[in-house]
Amino acid sequence: DTSAGAGVRELPVQLFESEVHMVGDQPTLTFAKSTYHLETEEAERVSVDQVSHLLPAGASSASSAMSSHMGSVHSAVKMLQQRINYILLVLKAMQEGKVPKDHKLLRQCASLCQRLPAIETQDFKQEFVQMYNDALLVTYLATMTKGTNSINELVDKYNTAFERQSRRRGLF
Repeated sequence: DTSAGAGVRELPVQLFESEVHMVGDQPTLTFAKSTYHLETEEAERVSVDQVSHLLPAGASSASSAMSSHMGSVHSAVKMLQQRINYILLVLKAMQEGKVPKDHKLLRQCASLCQRLPAIETQDFKQEFVQMYNDALLVTYLATMTKGTNSINELVDKYNTAFERQSRRRGLF
């Protein structure tokens, strides 16, 4: 279904897996809807963002694209901070006895804390450096692509401007 609006964040794709069920005494092949989850890293998201904002020569809204991106990141961080503050308030109220202890919530908070990476470990540092280098490489590649595109447009303009002369002399 491609009729969904521009604000839809889900892919218009459904996955089905085949299952064999016994109907009567006969095996019957049926299809069951399967769930999926796309995982991406920051470097992939940055590269897709860079490619989607490549502009023709003369157009200059890269700064507005960056400010738009930074605005969305700021909003996401602000929302995360609000949620963390709310959870912290509830936990403090439980500790002070103002709210009855919810052991299920406490287990979920403990599980969440266990999933957070320890910042001082060597594995975290290596992964962080790898992701940082990936982002730098993508930025470098985008810059090189943009420069190559500009040079290509310059050569095309030169060839158009001096078309008659280049036929005689064999330039470019």
